Amino acid sequence: MSIVAVGLKNLVSTDCRARSLSASAATAPQPLLDAIGNPRLAAVHAREVQGAKVHQAAYQAQLRKMAQE
Repeated sequence: MSIVAVGLKNLVSTDCRARSLSASAATAPQPLLDAIGNPRLAAVHAREVQGAKVHQAAYQAQLRKMAQE
């Protein structure tokens, strides 16, 4: 869990996509949605990355098989 800090001036003058927030582990201000995180979105991205790795491995195997022929 992150600690998110924001001044009211920054919150009122920007929307949730503006880089006006600081999370405890961040090195620079982040947009609100990035600062608070989204575990479901992170899980979707992780599944997409895993699927791409599986697809790439299958493609590489197909290329190796074609090169042997």
